Amino acid sequence: MCERTGRCDSMDVSKKFSFVHISKCAGAAFVKELGQLVERRYPTAPTGAEYSVRWQKANYHSDYNLISLRSPRHHVWSLFTQCKYGSNGGKKLRGTSFPNTGSKPVHDLQDFGNWLEHFTKGGEYKHTRDDYGCYHPTNIQSRWFVSEETHPQHIKKTNGREYVSFEPDLDAVTDAYWKEDYVALADFYHESKCLLLTRLRPPGGPGWKYLRKECRCPPSSPSRKKKVQHHEKGHRSVLRDLPSDVLSKIGALTAVDAGLYRMALRQFLTEVAWLESGDGLGRQVLCGPRLRQVELELSYLGVSVVDSYKLIKSSYG
Repeated sequence: MCERTGRCDSMDVSKKFSFVHISKCAGAAFVKELGQLVERRYPTAPTGAEYSVRWQKANYHSDYNLISLRSPRHHVWSLFTQCKYGSNGGKKLRGTSFPNTGSKPVHDLQDFGNWLEHFTKGGEYKHTRDDYGCYHPTNIQSRWFVSEETHPQHIKKTNGREYVSFEPDLDAVTDAYWKEDYVALADFYHESKCLLLTRLRPPGGPGWKYLRKECRCPPSSPSRKKKVQHHEKGHRSVLRDLPSDVLSKIGALTAVDAGLYRMALRQFLTEVAWLESGDGLGRQVLCGPRLRQVELELSYLGVSVVDSYKLIKSSYG
């Protein structure tokens, strides 16, 4: 149950908060949200500070540790488009062979396939550290938890060995995951925000208003997306219709990340069930249309979000 993990406990807004920003997991948006709710926090700016879990814990001591994750399939697409269209992408990619045939959706799909081909071979990830000077997608979310590097966006080599494995040990990653006090899911941005607000219990202001009016079904506003957008082109919310060979390559690059995300998804649904119970808000927050949408997009994980949600909800009576 949620209560046994401490992930439903109230958090004291007067204490120190640390949010680890994994690139392209809606971290900038969550850091921005946190800035409106607590004073003692790190980082203070939504962009720029993207450090590994180990480095940030060693260099910024806090009372609460927070992080966000994202569906591996959608995360890899976002990494690619950030490299291609992000404000720093052009500078980083200058002088490399990063695939870029144009800016239309058909070009993005072609370039994405070629980008994945660079990191894979024969249905498996390739042992290459060359990432065009941008992100190395191979199990990047898992690496973020266990890397001793300051910036785990890349796979580096130190003293003749790979500093971080292409395939981090899932048990080590899991242990690090459970040491976090709050784990948001970018794919459930609104629901993650409702969980955070409920645990912080803001006495007033925009946080209290959002909790009261938006954290319900249906919400009072037709649109609840408050994400930070880093570029205008390349956005694609539906990925399940990509060519099978492209999806297979993503799977080869994210096997450990997929294991991490499955566990995080189950725990997140448990926290949502608590949120909707009498111990939380006492009303539904994860609405039917949203459930049906994520059910289709996350089915590649071999988990039914709808069935899991119903099963966990039943345990709360």
